[in-house]
Amino acid sequence: MQRKAKAATDELTDYVRAAAHRFAWVSITYNAPPSDNRPSLERAPTGRWKHPVSDEPLLEFLSLPFRLAVIQELMYEQDLLKPRFDVYDFAADQGDQSFNPEDTGLECIPSVLEWFRTLPIPARLAERVEEIVFDGGNEIYLQLIPQWDGEAGAFHMESLSESDIVALPQLKKVQDLSGFLGLQARTALIRCGVEVI
Repeated sequence: MQRKAKAATDELTDYVRAAAHRFAWVSITYNAPPSDNRPSLERAPTGRWKHPVSDEPLLEFLSLPFRLAVIQELMYEQDLLKPRFDVYDFAADQGDQSFNPEDTGLECIPSVLEWFRTLPIPARLAERVEEIVFDGGNEIYLQLIPQWDGEAGAFHMESLSESDIVALPQLKKVQDLSGFLGLQARTALIRCGVEVI
């Protein structure tokens, strides 16, 4: 209410214009004071983020960063792996465990990491993965760490098992745009005939 009143008088605008240093963004939040009389907005989980039981063969990966990169390709690039995960909807749909993704810092949100770790990936989709891109701006990383700047080492992959690579028979190229691949992982990919750029 007070912020709206100040906006009407240009007080906020004048404050920004008078700043001694330039800045890139402003965040204005409002937290309502707690009240025992307020109705609870908490709702029971809908179950839409519960993994379905699969009756078909599934892909398994030893390397979690590699698994995440495969999910990025199948879910966010090709739109083949469903449901398309949204951290904000997931967070709001946790009942008494609901949380604000913006308040989780620069670490992976444990419940989101577990969701991706246990997501069934049908083995029939392995044929669709021809290229993997390791890029700090990939959508999956922002689901895991919404405040992530793309530069920390949270998703680096020092080593990689050849069994993970051969599980994707059509994989021809890996782009390591953010330098996530360690020497052993890079060497394993090249040894399996995958171009690494």
